[in-house]
Amino acid sequence: MAEGTALTLALGAPEQGRLVLLWPRPQDGRAERAGRLLAPFLDEARTALAHASRRAQERVSHQLLRDSELVVQRFVATLSHELRSPLTSIGGFLELLLAGTAGELSEHQRSYLEIAERNTRRLRALVEDLLTLSALRPPEPRDLEPLAVDEWLRYGAAELELAAAGSGVRLQVTPVDQPLVVEGVPEQLDQVVRNLLGNAIKFSPDGGAVSVAARAVPEGVELEVADSGIGIAGADLPCVFDRFFRGATATGARIPGTGLGLAIVREIVVAHGGRVWADSVEGRGSRFHVVLPVAGR
Repeated sequence: MAEGTALTLALGAPEQGRLVLLWPRPQDGRAERAGRLLAPFLDEARTALAHASRRAQERVSHQLLRDSELVVQRFVATLSHELRSPLTSIGGFLELLLAGTAGELSEHQRSYLEIAERNTRRLRALVEDLLTLSALRPPEPRDLEPLAVDEWLRYGAAELELAAAGSGVRLQVTPVDQPLVVEGVPEQLDQVVRNLLGNAIKFSPDGGAVSVAARAVPEGVELEVADSGIGIAGADLPCVFDRFFRGATATGARIPGTGLGLAIVREIVVAHGGRVWADSVEGRGSRFHVVLPVAGR
């Protein structure tokens, strides 16, 4: 290892450098003894450098991921804003045509326009969901309001009554057995209930049932939405709140959707300091759970 009066010890990979010990003149055996004494410290140094290098690489990767996510979010937000106006215009003209403003329609013409109008609504719903996701931020304290849980659930269910009746689904709100109050942005928490109930109704068969209930738990208030629908495959459960995710049972049943409704639920709940999860048995329905802190906690 010794060359004249110099002892060179590698710290690891070439980019991690070397340790060089210099003597003013040759000293018999001192370089070898120094090497043996320094060996344990060099092992520690190599380990520390390896960890530091790994952490640095992780920080760089994390920052690059955050930057790329930010670019994607800005692109999606801009694209959604640009799509909203023409879609609104297209939808308006289709409504006028279906109303006979431009003249009488044949049966085939009306059928084609209804298909176009239905798909325009789907596109507009997708754009609105994308805009909602791009605009979601943790709520400011000044935006928070107390919400009585019983009224919150009944109001949300009332908005979905027509949709449930049109699908032949029975919608039931279980009365809250004690005064419970959560705190949040009312419009966002209303959307949580709407999205969960709308999702449950969509995946329930004609003659099925959807229920919503709330109860006090140690963490705060737990909201539960249950349905008797097609259920979710076990392998899909960890992904149901991911953006654009569509489960195998949904795609197999050809039920339309954007895969954003549950993602919006998760973003809102997490921003309000809560958590959300689902459990399901394929073919026997699903249960979605939301836990939010009580007001003032």
